[in-house]
Amino acid sequence: MKYNVIGSNDYIFDLRASIFENRGIDRKDIEKFLNPTRIVENSYKKLDNIITAVKVLKKHLENKSRIHIIADSDCDGYCSGSAMYLALKEIYPLYNSHLTWNIHEEKAHGIVIEELEEFKNSKGKYNFDLLIVPDAGSSDVKECKILKELGIDVIILDHHESDVENDYAIVVNPQLSPNYPNKEICGTTVVYKFLQALDKELKCSVANNYIDLVAVATISDMMDTRELENRYYINQGLKKIKNPFVQALIKKQSFSMKRTNIKGIGWYIAPLINAVTRVGTVAERKDLFRAFTDTELQIIYKRSKNAEEQLVYLYEDMARQLVNIKSRQDRLRDKVSPTLLLSANENNVLNIIKMDDDVKYKHMKGVLAMKVASNINRPTLLFVERKVEVNGEIKTILQGSGRNLDYYFIDNLRDELISSGLFINAAGHGNAFGFSLLLENKDKAIEFFNKKYENHENSVTVDFEINSSKLQKSLVKTFDNLKDIWGQSFKEPKVIIKDVVVKNAVINEKKSLLSFVNEDTGIEYKLFFPNEKVILDLTNEEKDVTIDVIGGLDINEWNGDKTYQVVIEDYEITDSRKVKKFKNGKGKGKDDFFF
Repeated sequence: MKYNVIGSNDYIFDLRASIFENRGIDRKDIEKFLNPTRIVENSYKKLDNIITAVKVLKKHLENKSRIHIIADSDCDGYCSGSAMYLALKEIYPLYNSHLTWNIHEEKAHGIVIEELEEFKNSKGKYNFDLLIVPDAGSSDVKECKILKELGIDVIILDHHESDVENDYAIVVNPQLSPNYPNKEICGTTVVYKFLQALDKELKCSVANNYIDLVAVATISDMMDTRELENRYYINQGLKKIKNPFVQALIKKQSFSMKRTNIKGIGWYIAPLINAVTRVGTVAERKDLFRAFTDTELQIIYKRSKNAEEQLVYLYEDMARQLVNIKSRQDRLRDKVSPTLLLSANENNVLNIIKMDDDVKYKHMKGVLAMKVASNINRPTLLFVERKVEVNGEIKTILQGSGRNLDYYFIDNLRDELISSGLFINAAGHGNAFGFSLLLENKDKAIEFFNKKYENHENSVTVDFEINSSKLQKSLVKTFDNLKDIWGQSFKEPKVIIKDVVVKNAVINEKKSLLSFVNEDTGIEYKLFFPNEKVILDLTNEEKDVTIDVIGGLDINEWNGDKTYQVVIEDYEITDSRKVKKFKNGKGKGKDDFFF
């Protein structure tokens, strides 16, 4: 179990400052980081084309034009599309008949012309005069050209990188705005900025009604939470959750998430929404958007076959359904991942694995790649094969998703793929992205990474190395006090605890939790979902075992009781001594041990 310690290992004099400095935050800036004010906001005016976009929308509103919105296929897409739709309804309450939307029938992104066919009239003309595309579309030049030539204006409110010029749409995108300093805003934040500009133009006040959706999307889309503007929006949004559907999801997940913070939203809310975009039916995807946007819509619901019918709000029912859909996704993932693991090679720095081109799994490449990567402790690319024509020649292209692990020695896997010069593209986040690769370059890519890192041993990055005797409750409390701020690029600290003596370890009935308490410090050590070897290692009454532990520290509260705990992620046995038994079955102290 190899590890490296960030920084100076100062956990005695100023633990909190050490954590911040290890993440690039100077100790003099800690309070500003924890409690950012509105002064950290960047002006919407720094976004290129935003004023033009607002004036075009204003013209269409004044003309009572028909407006169409495309909701993109992830949590940020649903939040940004919902914020745009709700804001327009709020500005013009009687405008509803002129406002339409669609979601992708598959897990797609941007403008899909074929999906807009249903919004044509009997004469074959589109039933809208303005198309708004939140969270996507910057590179959709061909599609925008088609619409523009038909007299339809297109406003794109995106945040993804793009290397093309789109002259057929009004593109608002921080990546294409040199004066906008925060390149880490999500699509919903771009919509929020647009609404701020719209407020100014129309002399109204709607933008702040959707700051909760900005917070949820910023977290779900893994934007950098060290950016003060992002942190300000997260703080404000999580304090003011107004959307009834988001409230219903939080209530539904309250047992698991306990606190409405970055980790809670990232672990227990966003995955539910994203699961619908992967394995949900078209009807379920549409109902998801309605849950965000129509708080008055009711449906008939029966709790069981013989129960009476009752009217319930759709958003409340969708909160229940999303849990079931997420379970459906997880069952599919667990069904196919063992087969994929058979193709993995733990000796490779990077695994590139083919998956069956099964319709059930076609939108689950990212989830499956993460499952494989976590099992083999190696970054993983999963792909399906496609035949395409390249310069008049038919080539086999590998298309799929890549995932990297937190704390892996490769910090940004996407950039590494691009730097190899072997990949056609790699687009998305640094460690969660889509890619394309020629089949003929697959082995070259594996060899490239193996050679580049042949002398590099993977190790876990930890903030502190602490002897178990010095791990006091006050130290755990300091960690716990900061639990609301852990997020993307401001990772929850890991520690290595040395010389942990395992005594009286117990396993629960379901064998889902192994735990033991350090009687000297009162701190409990917990290891979730231990396998049979772990159980044998740590609950064997014939041995006294000493281990080094890597894990996180926090306080668990239940029914008013507080447990100061270490959640074990990995361990290594450093000493294992058999206990010499006497006639009474009891050992006689350390001098009576034998190896």
